[in-house]
Amino acid sequence: MGMDRVVDFRAIQASSVRNSDTDCGWLLVGKLAPPPQRVTAARRTALLARLDGALSLALSVLISPPGFGKTTLLTQWWQDLQQKGEVAACWLSLDEVDAEATRFLAGLILAVARAGVEVGPLEIAARQQSIDASLRSTLAALLTSIRQSHKRVVIILDDYHRARSPAVDEVIETLVEHGQGALHVVVSGRYRPTFHVSALSARGIVLFLDASDLALSEAESSEIVGPDVSHADLTVLHARTEGWAVALQLARLWLERGHRTPESLRDFSGRTAEMTEYLAEQIVQDLPNDLREFLLETSLLDRFNSDLANAVRGRNDSAGLLERLSSLDALLVPLDGNRDWYRFHSLFADFLTQRLHRGPPGRVADLHSRAAW
Repeated sequence: MGMDRVVDFRAIQASSVRNSDTDCGWLLVGKLAPPPQRVTAARRTALLARLDGALSLALSVLISPPGFGKTTLLTQWWQDLQQKGEVAACWLSLDEVDAEATRFLAGLILAVARAGVEVGPLEIAARQQSIDASLRSTLAALLTSIRQSHKRVVIILDDYHRARSPAVDEVIETLVEHGQGALHVVVSGRYRPTFHVSALSARGIVLFLDASDLALSEAESSEIVGPDVSHADLTVLHARTEGWAVALQLARLWLERGHRTPESLRDFSGRTAEMTEYLAEQIVQDLPNDLREFLLETSLLDRFNSDLANAVRGRNDSAGLLERLSSLDALLVPLDGNRDWYRFHSLFADFLTQRLHRGPPGRVADLHSRAAW
């Protein structure tokens, strides 16, 4: 039925199709290109090479908490691919409304068309939101267009966590399974996708990058904070931020706004106003109350497992809470492969302990007392 509806548009002139994304009243401006970058970004040469090397695979997955530079890295790669001209590089920034599968697929079609792939009447159907709800025939037609393209097609889906749903997951799995070497899909988000990444990885067709891969090296950190910072001060700052890109950006802003000397970077911490505001807004604010309380109650511990967390908290639910916090791996860092022991990123620990001390009187003393047992 889907393609029957699409065929009805064949009589429309092709010239009406090649308009900018702003001609679609339902499509937010800017979704079909990376967001503008107004900060100093390090050139991620090694990671760009890894992405290039994965082009022969079906899927790349980038997962990390906010601020580790997923979008910046993919923007650099998208720009490189466009300059080389050897592939059709497509970009789609996702948000919550894209969890509806027909809307997601419409955006996807427009992204592919904007990259120069001829998708025929599918583009008109996408612009008019006339995608058949069954999706099957539309997906088949899109895959046919991709396979018939004279270039390999790369589809970058940024902020996938905002749009993930069973129906959207099914679209992605269909694209990955049936791209037949003509398509490379990139999924970037804060949480591990809910489609079958492990099964695809077992087949050797997935590149997976997480926060440990995205962390900036000391040399890359120097590109952000600038040449006036001494090697000794840079080493201290890099150790404290652990290569967290947004923390380095905020450290630079902290210097510039306060007219401080580069040596002041030794005082930059998770209690610094810029860092506190970011952690509160981007990391903690949207967490359920039980997870926020768990983080506060364990923030005094240098390292802990679920048993120690239970003892300090006077509860028995820590293992389940740790599992729910797995998306914060780079900030609540697993210390072993079995994910038994954990530590906090130093900036995150600074932030949490400051908040803990602002809480009810006696709470910190009680936690210290239980931790000493």
